Amino acid sequence: MKKLLSLLFVGVLVTTLAACQIDNDNLPNEDTAVARNYVAVDINPSIEFITDEEDVVLSLNALNEDAETVIADLELIGLPLEEALDLYLDSAENLGFIVEGEEAEITVTVESEDITLEEKLKTSIENHLRERNISGLVSMGGRVDEALTELSETYEISIGKARMIRSVLSIHDEYTIEDLVAYEPSELMSILREDHHAKMAEFKEERQESAHAMKEAMQQIREERQSRNDQSDNDEDADNTPSESYRDRMKAIKDEARNRMRGNAPWNKDEDTDNDTTTGGAFGFDEDALSPDENDEDAFVPEEDQEPTPDEDAIIPEEDLEPTPDEEDTDEENTQNT
Repeated sequence: MKKLLSLLFVGVLVTTLAACQIDNDNLPNEDTAVARNYVAVDINPSIEFITDEEDVVLSLNALNEDAETVIADLELIGLPLEEALDLYLDSAENLGFIVEGEEAEITVTVESEDITLEEKLKTSIENHLRERNISGLVSMGGRVDEALTELSETYEISIGKARMIRSVLSIHDEYTIEDLVAYEPSELMSILREDHHAKMAEFKEERQESAHAMKEAMQQIREERQSRNDQSDNDEDADNTPSESYRDRMKAIKDEARNRMRGNAPWNKDEDTDNDTTTGGAFGFDEDALSPDENDEDAFVPEEDQEPTPDEDAIIPEEDLEPTPDEEDTDEENTQNT
């Protein structure tokens, strides 16, 4: 009997370990996974990904402050690339970088041996936009400037490889362009992958809190605008496009947060700001930027919170009336005569 129970126990243990191994197989192994694909996505926020041969995200890097805000609370490493892009684009939309009613312009740069990856990503992003009723133009080949074009043409390399070289040179001064041109794309990806991990660790330590605060502030403004739009859904003549005031408030939040993330915050980082309510909270966001402007058409104010308008027909007791200038002059003349 004891022998039978022992065999059953061993069988259950083996089954459990096998199941755990299956689950772990779905995650990229940091030591053994090989970088195969480089993908850069530009909206205005710009981000780049390194993935393995199964298109699972091994590393990523936010290329500007806007992108850091978009990914502030996202965990994308270990996800299939298309799923990671869905989350990234949703976050960009929630923050107003992709606006309903306006055409989104998204450019994608791909460097890969997989000749089907470009078309796969283009279709995935177009489907994402279509499902959310957003019109958009998805361009493959990336956002190309004159310097990138010259680098690509001079050394007869792809735009994707040229972009990777430029990314490496922006961090490393021990390489020359000629050195990196001789590298295989996979070797450049390996360098970038290590850089991505270092940059993301720095971001989480130094700027993630500010990026997260900026994200919450921008979402608050967008929710106010959405509340207004919900109120006007039944009005066929209502214009739900973003107003200039809405854009200005979003820009004020982004500009202030960028300054903080660049280390130009007006407050002393060593001071305790956790309980600071005079400057908009722990991260010092300007309350004027967060609160609706009185002339902002996008600022929705619930009816119960609205100030009552003066009643022109209201009767004011005679003793409460302010004397008119003529009446005051008459009173002064009477006093002098007396």
